[in-house]
Amino acid sequence: MRTLFISGCNNMVYKITNTKSGSSFESNDDETVLDAGLRQSIVFPYSCRGGTCGTCKAKLINGEIIYNTDTAALSDAEKESGTILLCQAKPQSDITIDATELAASANIEIKILPCRE
Repeated sequence: MRTLFISGCNNMVYKITNTKSGSSFESNDDETVLDAGLRQSIVFPYSCRGGTCGTCKAKLINGEIIYNTDTAALSDAEKESGTILLCQAKPQSDITIDATELAASANIEIKILPCRE
């Protein structure tokens, strides 16, 4: 298992397998695990989508991912133990994760709303 913090552009498609649910889906190398799942009606818990809240934490069992941003929601111990942020992790190989999935509804449109100050 390796976690890289560099960016590459291979235009590859990778298989993501979730051991907790038994589901699998595909991700492009330029999209996050969360975005790939949402695109295919697989929903993981998430909130900020910016890597700061930690709601989307999951365990990377096997494979390689990259982050293009800081992962403030992960402690050094969590990073060492293979915990990843699905909203920031971009696969660079086929990966296996252990993550909670939520019941999805194909009729619910996913929106990003502005916050009030």
